[in-house]
Amino acid sequence: TLIPSAMFSEAVATLLCAPSPACSARLGQSIGRSRVGMFGYKVINERLEGNHWVKRHDTVKAEINALCAYSGLPAECEAYGVFSHLIPQQHLNRLERFRERQVLRPDFILQVPDIATGMNSSRVADIKTIGLGAVSYYKPGAEGTRAVERRSRRIQAEYEAGARKGDELAGAPPGQGRVSQRLAELGLVWDLTTGGYFEGSEGVHKLVKEMGDAWCKKQLLATGRPPGDGEKSMTTGLLRRRLSTAIVKGNLSVLLGRTSMMGDGARMARGR
Repeated sequence: TLIPSAMFSEAVATLLCAPSPACSARLGQSIGRSRVGMFGYKVINERLEGNHWVKRHDTVKAEINALCAYSGLPAECEAYGVFSHLIPQQHLNRLERFRERQVLRPDFILQVPDIATGMNSSRVADIKTIGLGAVSYYKPGAEGTRAVERRSRRIQAEYEAGARKGDELAGAPPGQGRVSQRLAELGLVWDLTTGGYFEGSEGVHKLVKEMGDAWCKKQLLATGRPPGDGEKSMTTGLLRRRLSTAIVKGNLSVLLGRTSMMGDGARMARGR
């Protein structure tokens, strides 16, 4: 749960809505088609070469996968085969398997208890990350709705659109094919959305609770006694700290990773 000093300074500045230390000395320098601002919004959200946004997403995903394993919550990360077998594939050799059609590729398939039956059921979970200052979500007049909740509302519709596309590829009417049926069987998509101020959606908080409950069951099976309230509280706090640290590192890795891309020299180098 350690945070490097450069990231810590940026994190404190973000939470206090203070100017970014990394951007303060580079105000006005070019970054892509924009200019560096006081708070680093343009630096984070500008479309540039590199995989900075992917790294932010994968940092959170890797930590959630590690925490699921630690707590004993059954989870399959990067579930490639959930929908692909429902779509006819082209004949590919082993070196071309990466071309396999993947209209939907969930970040996780979680096995969580069903309240009605008491048995574990499969749920699709998808991670979305929002950059600090993203105008689509952080804007005035949002009627009190948090940015992460605004992003989470779109996830289910995005999966349903992908399922309809899969139905078409399989030769079935959109919304009536096997891909849409499989998505309906898995229930609503579990939203795991994180924001630029290191906040999480309701789905993130619910996941931490499920991890805590799974850890208690794991301890009961291992020791023969249920953990006390104090033990559960300490474990839940540990889960929150580790996940929060990953969210901070993932978000600030975008800003700090792009400092070398600021200025006219970097712009000229990209144009070579």
